[in-house]
Amino acid sequence: SVLWSVLTLGLVFHGTRRDAGNTAAVLAMMLVAVSGSEVMYATELRMYAMVTALALTGWLLADRWASEDSRSNTVMLVALILLLADSHGAAFVPASAVILYALLKSYVRHGTVRWWSALWLTGASALVFIPFLLNSSVRSLSHLSAPGLADVVQTVSGWLLGYGALAMSFQARAVAC
Repeated sequence: SVLWSVLTLGLVFHGTRRDAGNTAAVLAMMLVAVSGSEVMYATELRMYAMVTALALTGWLLADRWASEDSRSNTVMLVALILLLADSHGAAFVPASAVILYALLKSYVRHGTVRWWSALWLTGASALVFIPFLLNSSVRSLSHLSAPGLADVVQTVSGWLLGYGALAMSFQARAVAC
């Protein structure tokens, strides 16, 4: 998990430097390095640090896919979606964000939708995800209830302060959010 978190910092730095320069890249990397969830993920032997690194890799691959219309870029992005799908039952959230980002970035760069490329990307990604979504719908039913305010505060405070902050009172966590 520590290695995945270090990779996450490098990916944040690389992507931000490319888009916004060195100063912004260092600041972004520092913010990620001290975020509660990243510190927590780095200390746990679970998949969350890997999901973060994969999602950031998806951001970089989505940029490449949006600028260069090639089969190899589509294959690499779908392969990353497969890795995300295999990493966690809820990974369709960051994977969907990566796909949506790729499609929007492509539209902004080209001024039009590249329908054939978009169809290949979304269709292949959907096919990749079907077995994992079916498996999750049968085996992992604990997340099917609608979240309440307490759930939102718990999640957001965990992201910002780390999940060790759950020992704090609800009011203290709500103020921190």
